Amino acid sequence: MPFAGFDAARYPGTDVMKALYEQSNLEWVGFYLPVAGPGLDDKKTWLNTCRTLRNIGWGVAPIYIGKQPNSHSLASVRGHEQDNGALDGLEAANFAMNEGMPARTIIYFDQEIPSSDPAWLSHYLGWATAVYDRGYKPGLYCSFTIAQAISTFIEQSNPRVKPEIWVWNINKYPAGQTYSDLNKIPAPDPRNAGGGGSSWQYVQGSSLRISGRTISPVDFDSSDTRDPGHFGGLS
Repeated sequence: MPFAGFDAARYPGTDVMKALYEQSNLEWVGFYLPVAGPGLDDKKTWLNTCRTLRNIGWGVAPIYIGKQPNSHSLASVRGHEQDNGALDGLEAANFAMNEGMPARTIIYFDQEIPSSDPAWLSHYLGWATAVYDRGYKPGLYCSFTIAQAISTFIEQSNPRVKPEIWVWNINKYPAGQTYSDLNKIPAPDPRNAGGGGSSWQYVQGSSLRISGRTISPVDFDSSDTRDPGHFGGLS
């Protein structure tokens, strides 16, 4: 049975998160770790809210926005991609620890640009290995079109760090959805997304309305578990 979730760039506020948990069928939320960089200030609003969300009852999917394929930041470490990825993986693990996330929790690297470029793959391999070595489990949020190729590369390179996959595939649902009945937000089976993921982002650029407030933009998700971060490890 899939479980409905959502993610939003800016933390909606604790009162809103309590109301959403009590008045909707949403079970889990994407949680942005506070990576520094241009355009990422909204993501820092999630800082120090993980314990609060867990106490409310939310499942949490930790997200780390790392270096993207073909980005200037990745090009700047040319020839040292894997070592640089390890440094970023260490940063991700430290952020997770500071939020009180227990060992074996999954941290999802956010890949926004679909690519299996060798330089990026080397960077991600370093990232995933460092996350694993610090006691966490690596994950990957990416397009359904590239998920299997990346997963296969990692499994062949270091099978210990094969990632848990959260795919985005927005081709199967209309964009810009605002569901009027918060208890009937869809939770489609992630197996139907393609890419072999256990979680699926199926709508982007939408909104939620609750307690007289509109939260926008919002992306809607589903997962085969109500806690895609698997806090404390896979059951």
